[in-house]
Amino acid sequence: GWLGKVLLVLFLAPLALVGIEGYFSGSKEAIAIDVNGQEITQKELDNWVKSQKNQYLQAVNGDETLLNDSVIEKRVYDAAVVRALLLQQAKKLGIHLSDEQLGTLLRQQQAFQQDGKFSQQLLENYLASTQTSIAQLLSDFRQQTALTLLTNSILGTSLYRSQDTQNLINLLSQERTTHLAEIPLSRFAQDFVATDAQSKAYYDKHGKDYIRQANVDVQYVVLNKANFANQVQVSEQDIEQQYQSYVTELNKDATREISHILITTDERTLEQALKIAQDIEAQLKTGTAFESLVQQYSEDPISKADQGKIAGYSVGAFGDDFDKAVLALKKGQISTPVKTEFGYHVIRLDNLTAQNVPALAEVRDQMLTEIKQKKTEDAYQEAIGQANDLALQTDSLDSLAEQYKVQVASAKNVV
Repeated sequence: GWLGKVLLVLFLAPLALVGIEGYFSGSKEAIAIDVNGQEITQKELDNWVKSQKNQYLQAVNGDETLLNDSVIEKRVYDAAVVRALLLQQAKKLGIHLSDEQLGTLLRQQQAFQQDGKFSQQLLENYLASTQTSIAQLLSDFRQQTALTLLTNSILGTSLYRSQDTQNLINLLSQERTTHLAEIPLSRFAQDFVATDAQSKAYYDKHGKDYIRQANVDVQYVVLNKANFANQVQVSEQDIEQQYQSYVTELNKDATREISHILITTDERTLEQALKIAQDIEAQLKTGTAFESLVQQYSEDPISKADQGKIAGYSVGAFGDDFDKAVLALKKGQISTPVKTEFGYHVIRLDNLTAQNVPALAEVRDQMLTEIKQKKTEDAYQEAIGQANDLALQTDSLDSLAEQYKVQVASAKNVV
């Protein structure tokens, strides 16, 4: 019922404020609590207490004397136990996400977003700062999503007595009669005449209400971007270069299905990871099946569960070096080891659904329009810069107007 929901919210509130950094500790510290065989480390508990204190400190402007440490620690302890029990119940109920769903949700986490997109660098920074492996991160995140699904299902369920329902219906169907009397101000204003002394006294008291903003009279010229369109010239070389850029972008947008073997640097140096990746490359050249090497070596748990396949790969998801390697592959080809923030990858292009690339003749008009627009914008911006420089060198706009064949305009009382 409602009381159970309130208690659930109260118990989980301390951990709800921690954020993603607090949930995923990856710690190997001493055990602080054992809940039916599920261990909670002292480091995890300390992190949660610290995060909870920081939340309260923000509310009291950093005054630590206003905090009751023992109460905070007790609340976090209780919340940790409740969280462990809920995770155990979620496991019994079979509440979980697939590897693909888990990977998608992880990439959508605000902590790993930059300019509205998933950032590999932010994820790598987080893993480094918390000394957490990708496997531990995914394991902890799987637990947290299961906990969220369970608690939302509980909080989203309501039980009401029939009397409560009837009381709400009665309240919503109430009707009340109101009376409104209006006394117009104009009835009194017409009989009032202010004396000079009253007017002056009122002005002295409210003089600031009559202050007007400063204004100026200005002269100006207007440079119209359209006037520059007829001045630009487009060559055949410009059109060819624009077309090649157009084809390159289409190829980037092609749908690529890829698989990879990841060797991380969690427990080894970069040189050691490269050596393993090079050994994998050598075995592939001798005919060893890619899938068997995935199972033997890959340290990406999500793709490893699907023979190394990366679900929903798109350009920009794994960094520039990774994308360059993928774009250079033909169907069935395997890359040399590629270094990213996560370690070294050996990548295979499984399938390529290419975009339909039209011939130059079909898109020539489009290329010509795009080039003219760009050159017009460049000329326009260059002219604005030159006009600003010229305006600073002289008090008269006549020479500026003559240079750009425009009229000098004026405006008065500009605020």
